[in-house]
Order: sequence, then structure tokens, then C-alpha cells
Amino acid sequence: MRLSDAFGKKEHTSERTPALECVAVMLNINYGHNMELLGKCKRLHDYAYFVNEVNQNLQKGYPYEKSIYLAMEQCEESDILRDILGKQRSEVFHLLLNEFDVKIYERGLKAEGKAEGQAEYIIELLEDVGEVPEALKNLIMRQTNLETLSKWHKLAARTQSIEDFEKAVGLIKSDFK
Repeated sequence: MRLSDAFGKKEHTSERTPALECVAVMLNINYGHNMELLGKCKRLHDYAYFVNEVNQNLQKGYPYEKSIYLAMEQCEESDILRDILGKQRSEVFHLLLNEFDVKIYERGLKAEGKAEGQAEYIIELLEDVGEVPEALKNLIMRQTNLETLSKWHKLAARTQSIEDFEKAVGLIKSDFK
């Protein structure tokens, strides 16, 4: 990995190259990868093993809390991280739960950002066919279900009028003659 890559691609001529370049090697420390490295550092090996146990428990369908608990039990039985899990078991458990909560929160923010962006795009499409009532704008912006927004997006791209869009999404009842 090159530090300059973090700043985007810039046009460099043969005369203009970065004066200083930082290059780092990233290593995969997931259990089963780079075992030679893990074999040289017991703590790193044990950490990778513990994380692998949690992930395997999650794949078996256990909830996150139970997956952590079972991984802790397995590690203590196998003399892995016993010194840490024995003395600070509760702290490790709560730290991992907090980390999990943060990941869920971050995923929610990403989804919320996607929903907001999609809602804004729907409104832009509708503005191409007419004036969008404020109530409709608010309804679209409050929608957070990405599947619903995707359907609305397709409808907005094909609609001939605001009224047609409102009928298609069920805001106005169609005339049945």
C-alpha cells in the first residue's frame, strides 16, 4: 500500500514524482492465513484463533453474545488467552459487544445515507415531469426502506406525471371503470 494512493491518482510526469513515498505491507492475520507469522507471536496467534472461534459460532447461527461466550469457553479449555480471559473476562465480553454495536450502527448510517441519496434522486426525477408537492417530497424523504425506494425510483423514471407516480405508489386510488 502506498501513502500517495490515499490521496487519489494525480497526474505525474516523469519529472514530477513524489518527494517522499511511504509503502506499507498489509498482512492478513485471520486464522489460517500467514501461519508462519502467527507461529512467531503466541499472542497474535491466540487473538486470531479467538476471533475465528467467534466467527465460526456466528456461522453456526448463534447470536453474537452466545458466539463470544462459546469462543471464550473454547479458548480457556485450549489454554488460549487464558490469562486475559480469566482476569478480564467481563471487560473483554463487553468490549466485543460494544464493537459489535458500533458496526451495526455504522451499517445503519450507511444504509440511511443510501436511502437519503436515493430519495433525493427520486425527487429529482419527479421534478423533471412536474412540480413535486411538499407533502410528497416529505413522504419520499422519510422512507428508509431501500427496497421500497428502489421500486419508487423505477416508477419515477418511467412516470409521465406526478399524479401517475402517486397512483402507482398507492397514494391516490386509481379509477376503476
